[in-house]
Amino acid sequence: MKLAILVAILFVSPVSWAQTDLELRKKREAQEFWDHFSREMENPSQITKLDCRRADKIDSLLTLIPRLRNLEWLNLWGLGLDSIPDFFDSIPKLTWFDAGKNQLKELPPSFNRLTQLSEVGLYSNQLQSIPEVLLKSELTSLQIQGNAIGGEFVCSPKWTEMTYLNIGHNNFDHIEGLNYLRKIEILSLRSNRFKEFPDAFQRCRRLTTVYLDFNPVAAIPRTLLSRPRLRYILIEGTSIPDELLMKYHSRYPNVVLDACPTC
Repeated sequence: MKLAILVAILFVSPVSWAQTDLELRKKREAQEFWDHFSREMENPSQITKLDCRRADKIDSLLTLIPRLRNLEWLNLWGLGLDSIPDFFDSIPKLTWFDAGKNQLKELPPSFNRLTQLSEVGLYSNQLQSIPEVLLKSELTSLQIQGNAIGGEFVCSPKWTEMTYLNIGHNNFDHIEGLNYLRKIEILSLRSNRFKEFPDAFQRCRRLTTVYLDFNPVAAIPRTLLSRPRLRYILIEGTSIPDELLMKYHSRYPNVVLDACPTC
């Protein structure tokens, strides 16, 4: 009996110690966050960047954000939020915003009144539509993958400086406005419902990597394959026939199809 108890203790203890260590580390990081933040709040007008990922007492923290009138960079990643207070009118200088890995179904009205957004991450939420401010902003990076948005995706004429666009893991079945993405380098359309793509990549001359995988698409547009800097096209889970793939390999030997890029 004593031997069985000893074996159980030896078996369980490492897991228990690891859990305890993780909990202590989170508490320590949260305390360090609040100690640092409390000092900075002595002069809130000087705060331009706020990373909330290590914080606890999130509801209390969100009530303080309206005081940060000069905030430019805000990270709310992975905080378990199902809503965000309507405080964006109080932080009009915001350019970088990440609220990925939450349970957001929509953004508050004031978010659509921001005018200086450049990089936005709203991935892995429950959004059913694209916030209108994103189409009015001169974005350089947009991540909205892992939501529940469907129908047609229309690129904005404002996105001429965009280098990274990820709309994967949604329900889009059509895309328009690719000609506006003149500086796009990485484009992810994976895991949607695209059956075809428009042959409209002529102006996307900086493309290096495109994710088309897990769409019911049966061909790759010629203007995509012929991009001068293109190196990778992910096509796993598509309906492209083998004989067509052989033609692509022959005509475009510099483009790797169905390989996972190191980036």
